Amino acid sequence: MAMQNLLKLPHPPSAVMASNDLTAIGALGAIHHAGLRVPDDISIIGFDDMSFAQLTQPPLTTVVISRIQLAITAFAALDRLIRKEETNGVDYRIPTHLIVRASTRALRNGG
Repeated sequence: MAMQNLLKLPHPPSAVMASNDLTAIGALGAIHHAGLRVPDDISIIGFDDMSFAQLTQPPLTTVVISRIQLAITAFAALDRLIRKEETNGVDYRIPTHLIVRASTRALRNGG
């Protein structure tokens, strides 16, 4: 639904980053249903590198995040809250990296 709304805009985006791979896969379907092509008309990036992200057509570009590190960081933040420790300004960082597959391409001539 969100991708369909984006495609109805007077100037639809040239790229979309979804909150997770499953949402990105849904966006792939909406783009295909609208008669557009990924990445020729619009690039799609997912987030979390689900095991089947590389099996979509085209294979999905995605951001990898360690679920273990995410859980450790979430528990550390929760522990701080439970202990009533200062939480303002606390910076939690979780390393990520981009896996570039065929659902993205560089912009042509500024857009």
